Amino acid sequence: MEKFAKPIDKVYSTYYWKIFWSPNSPDQIEREFKNLPIKNILIGYSKFQGDPEPLHRIDCLMSKIKFLMENYLNDALKIEIYTKKPGNLARFGADPLVITLYDNDILIPAQNVTKLPENLRLFLDEIYRCRRTGETYKKPEREIDWSKDEIFNINAYSFTKCIDVLNWCNKQIANGFPRPVVEQFYRKYESKLISK
Repeated sequence: MEKFAKPIDKVYSTYYWKIFWSPNSPDQIEREFKNLPIKNILIGYSKFQGDPEPLHRIDCLMSKIKFLMENYLNDALKIEIYTKKPGNLARFGADPLVITLYDNDILIPAQNVTKLPENLRLFLDEIYRCRRTGETYKKPEREIDWSKDEIFNINAYSFTKCIDVLNWCNKQIANGFPRPVVEQFYRKYESKLISK
């Protein structure tokens, strides 16, 4: 296993996953050879401390699915991906399961099937088609419909509680946005909530 220079961000990651190793995976065989305890499950998070995630949750999810499929799925029985509330630690067993990746198939919980955005459906179809045919997945070109300046437009959000705004702001600071800009957004949004 490789060591990462930056620590993972367990608090402000949008997603986390559990990789259930196959008993025949190289990592398991190496551990057995070295008389190390076998680790059947590896838990990972979607970001490192101080690094930003994609602004759109679906873009973040798609990039993590691609990463997990390219780097871990061949040696895993399955990979379960969960979402969590930003600003909280993972609540194992309580956080909602988003998707389960298998070698040649996916499992989407029944409550998520109708909520799946079209771009995520198309992505999953294409990345599994490429996996079956041995082709390399190429991300389709698309126009970006937002700019980084718009992230701090208070009219683009519909928070109803100050605590939700605060959690969002803390995540943006953790993602590396300048504290004064984030604090200004918080003050403006707080005024918007009070004036309602």
